[in-house]
Amino acid sequence: MVHTKDPAPGIWVEIMCGLLGATGAGPNREGGAAHHFIAYNVGAFTDLEGGLRTIWILI
Repeated sequence: MVHTKDPAPGIWVEIMCGLLGATGAGPNREGGAAHHFIAYNVGAFTDLEGGLRTIWILI
């Protein structure tokens, strides 16, 4: 199983959702934008090793 304390994926998600969503970022937000984060049990849907490999390829 892969464990990481690297904040880069979270920062990347914030940039993609906030800045590229055209709602602004930080105190310059122009709307009621919100984020939805959820943790999925990948092993419940597919082979865990294959699923993690796919996720890292997509990232």
